[in-house]
Amino acid sequence: MAGIEKLLVADKKGEASFILGNLLASTADNFPEPQFRVHRVNNKSIINPHPFKIYTNADGGGTKPEIAERLFTESQDPDEFRTLAADVCAMIDGDTARDGSFLLGITDILDVSTADTDIIRAVAIGLKEQAEIGNFAILNGETAELGYRAPGYGGFGINLNAVGLNLYVPEKEITGKNLQPGQLVVALREESVRSNGLSTIRSLLQFFYAISPEGQKAREDAFKNLVENKEMVVEWMKPVMKHFFITDIVNGERLKWHEKYPEITQQLKMPSRLYGPIIYDAQGGIFGEKEVNIIAAAHITGGGIPLKGIRMVQESGFGLTIDHVFPDPEAVTSILELAHSLHSDKDLIISDMQACEKWNMGVGFLIVVPNEVEAKKLIDIAGNHNCEAAIAGEVIDEPVVKFRGHTWRYGEVA
Repeated sequence: MAGIEKLLVADKKGEASFILGNLLASTADNFPEPQFRVHRVNNKSIINPHPFKIYTNADGGGTKPEIAERLFTESQDPDEFRTLAADVCAMIDGDTARDGSFLLGITDILDVSTADTDIIRAVAIGLKEQAEIGNFAILNGETAELGYRAPGYGGFGINLNAVGLNLYVPEKEITGKNLQPGQLVVALREESVRSNGLSTIRSLLQFFYAISPEGQKAREDAFKNLVENKEMVVEWMKPVMKHFFITDIVNGERLKWHEKYPEITQQLKMPSRLYGPIIYDAQGGIFGEKEVNIIAAAHITGGGIPLKGIRMVQESGFGLTIDHVFPDPEAVTSILELAHSLHSDKDLIISDMQACEKWNMGVGFLIVVPNEVEAKKLIDIAGNHNCEAAIAGEVIDEPVVKFRGHTWRYGEVA
């Protein structure tokens, strides 16, 4: 019996893997010091950390991919997904920089409902851009086609996470052990809301839409559709529809708030900033003398300045007083203005104190230095990276964080 001959053609997932795989070669030489760059051996990314050690950290972009999914339903432009890499890389990069370590590379984990090669290509472009900005390599990656397990919004779902590979250099570690009252705090500006606090913003937008005329009409249309097409009794249907509608509000499904608030949606898409290259230069790289004496640092993500500031100083028993040196991100300003327009009591929906606990409020990174001389050097280095920086406060001899007229107090370390 004659055998059957079949021509194998790469499927979409195979093509997607090829697109992302090209990043391994094109970013291998990104790290500034050649000794710690990637070498490809039998399709493996090899880095020799000698004489230091390496460790990993992991993070993701949270619910920010939904912003891109919503915009894509309107524009059908795959480029909507390019900035997702900035938010994921910023989370990895910021946590590494906070400790004074050095990000050598990341491995990405991409989950999609279906492997749309144009969208994958946009994600790959974004990853390459961030690897070049952050001076690290894309070491490897995994793409999974999950179908209905990753439904997303509007028929296409995507989620991007990453694992960072970091070089630990004991002499450059930022520990916060030498904190003292009177030391200065330098803030680095962030114009994006980053990946943290997006769930709160989405919940607010869902609520705003639900109580708007457009939201009310969507509910009425749903009732009308069931009555006309399903021939159901209205009295029986009302509690059922109420449940469905409330579920939609909670989960954000089918509520088209991006259509009603397109400017806010675009503002939410703004990519996050990478601070690693600034800290790298301030540290003098791996082998050089430190350019700036950094005593402590905080990556301002979930919990905002209150929580991250407390974490930075709490082992010392000291506190911080921080001035509002930079404007809030546009998206935060827009959300607060919208919330305040709905009721005369501005704190009813979300207060300024709650906003400070949810979002970065214009500051993505805090750095403690001993004096104005060191602060000036750090501000100049940040300026070389087109990042605004300013003296924003100081360390105080009290277990509190003071910011924008509010005070958060912490207890003793257990």
